Amino acid sequence: MSSELFEPTVLDGLARKTEAIQRKRKVGGKELLDMALFDGDQSFNGMSMQLMRRDGLDISKQALHQRHHSNMTKFVQAVFEQLIAVELPQEQTQGLEIRIRDSTRFALPEVIAETFPGTKGSGMKAGASVQFEFEIKSR
Repeated sequence: MSSELFEPTVLDGLARKTEAIQRKRKVGGKELLDMALFDGDQSFNGMSMQLMRRDGLDISKQALHQRHHSNMTKFVQAVFEQLIAVELPQEQTQGLEIRIRDSTRFALPEVIAETFPGTKGSGMKAGASVQFEFEIKSR
């Protein structure tokens, strides 16, 4: 059942398997997933405050920054793969593709506006945009 996937011990196991957690820490798999899914739009300072409010964990923004690495992405991917495997049996997922996309825009120094013009309507004279695509399941 999918609800078992969200048990702290199961999430801790996935976090260790993907090496998002390598030693015993204050922040476990449940907290990592909460941060990735619900706090991703916040600064590390904001995430730190959320962990204190939601879970009673006192952890610095620097410590959170150190935890955000490629293994964190592998952990979130493993959670989604487990959820899909539980909710959608193999025969129902034939040919199914699932991708998560996100993008962000940011300002650049005005002196490079000729090379990197800002986006219309953004108010930036120079800017760039980055798009991220995460494939959860492919055919």
